[in-house]
Amino acid sequence: MRIKKVPVKKIVNKIIDECDVILLVLDARDPEMTRNRELEKKIKSKGKKLIYVLNKADLVPKDILEKWKKVFGKNTVFVIDRNIYNLNSYLEKHSDYALIIDSKEKNKNYQSLSEILDFFLENKVNRSFNIVVIGGGVLSDFVAFATSIFMRGCNLFLIPTTLLAMVDAGLGGKTAIHFNGKKNILGSFYPASKVFIDFSFLKTLPNKEIENGWSEIIKIALISKSNLRNLIVQNENLNGIISQSIQIKMEICEKDILDNNERRFLNFGHTFAHMIESYFHFSVSHGQAVAIGIRIAVFFAEYFLNISYDKDVSFLLNKLPEYSLNLSGMAREILMEFIFAGLNALVI
Repeated sequence: MRIKKVPVKKIVNKIIDECDVILLVLDARDPEMTRNRELEKKIKSKGKKLIYVLNKADLVPKDILEKWKKVFGKNTVFVIDRNIYNLNSYLEKHSDYALIIDSKEKNKNYQSLSEILDFFLENKVNRSFNIVVIGGGVLSDFVAFATSIFMRGCNLFLIPTTLLAMVDAGLGGKTAIHFNGKKNILGSFYPASKVFIDFSFLKTLPNKEIENGWSEIIKIALISKSNLRNLIVQNENLNGIISQSIQIKMEICEKDILDNNERRFLNFGHTFAHMIESYFHFSVSHGQAVAIGIRIAVFFAEYFLNISYDKDVSFLLNKLPEYSLNLSGMAREILMEFIFAGLNALVI
């Protein structure tokens, strides 16, 4: 049998020529990153109909809602991140008691808050109910806020699905929404009754979400004298690094739940990060902004305070994800905020 090699490009062109309707399968974990713009343009230029299909690889277990429903009992409602919903086709048929939210940073607003409160009312939620949030940090932030003000507080349980939410946003009880372009300006302190960490969700994440979480892990390592630095330097297992990060953050939060003293160290890099997020109208991810914010804070410490750091700190700074972002337009704004308001007072 003779095998003839045919260029992939030739096969693709033949398919485009012979088909009237073409399906493009996108990875549900990150549809935008898996799009082929050049191919799409070619298909459309030939007058063909283009349909996008999400590859729901069922990375999320089919029985996820039934599993947690058994844990919490009948008086339970779920609020689920659309990213998780997209990864499990089974959820489409079993979401009568769940609200699916498109939890982008720009949607962390009063409109989304109102949508959640309407869902609570429609499902006759009362203070005996359990409200379970399955999703990332943005979702846990504003659903927790809604839970804290609905009937003066209901039972809240968080199941963080992103690395950032596992090590930071899902812990410590800070809740918030943005208002009038200001990040986290409306919020409360409302710790969840329990936070369940399921490492299997890590396999559902695109690389950019892993990088977002690493920004917070590096921050925790920089502000604490703990074994976490050694784990990172020695490139230990990610699950162990996550566990250590969680332990450090919870120890700090338990001492200062209202963010008046020691907990403020957790704001390292966040003053500038929040400015960046607000300035770019929340089109920049929180992890990306934190990585840049930490670097800016370190620059100020070196330049104005003549603070130096050891080789371990240098190693950790180099582990921060690198991003290219034009900050020239907001440089003056950052400097004025820094001078007149002070670093700590700006962080919310």
